[in-house]
Amino acid sequence: MATEVGDDSQSDYQDFFEAWGKRGLLKFDYLKKNPNVNKVLFEAFYATPNEIKADLNQFMIDIEEKYGSTDRNKWRNQLFDKVPLREGVDREEALELIQVTMDYFEKVYLSQLTNEGELDEALWQNIFDKRINFLNMIRYGIEEKRD
Repeated sequence: MATEVGDDSQSDYQDFFEAWGKRGLLKFDYLKKNPNVNKVLFEAFYATPNEIKADLNQFMIDIEEKYGSTDRNKWRNQLFDKVPLREGVDREEALELIQVTMDYFEKVYLSQLTNEGELDEALWQNIFDKRINFLNMIRYGIEEKRD
């Protein structure tokens, strides 16, 4: 799937948030066009028997510990290092907040798939628009500046 979605490098993007938006669009577009992949993802994330979920999570942790961060994560981290943060904002926690948000939208997307791996176009667009809005709230803040 990664090859078909695109193997963008860090140099293809100068803006971390733009990169996440475009990469997300490419990924969701691929999944929309490939309902069989959607079905596999749906079954893997939502039809996994409870008795093997813990083993599956531990396997993923073991892989990351053994082989380290993926190239995608390294690319993401290098691009995020360029983002100027407000004073007092912890860089690792900020990146974790973004990751939690993106994971949430991936779960929302997968939870809306039918058993056939299809997603209504309007619903898909709504999810993606909301994802961009959440990224913008993280990027620009939610509190109005006071004088």
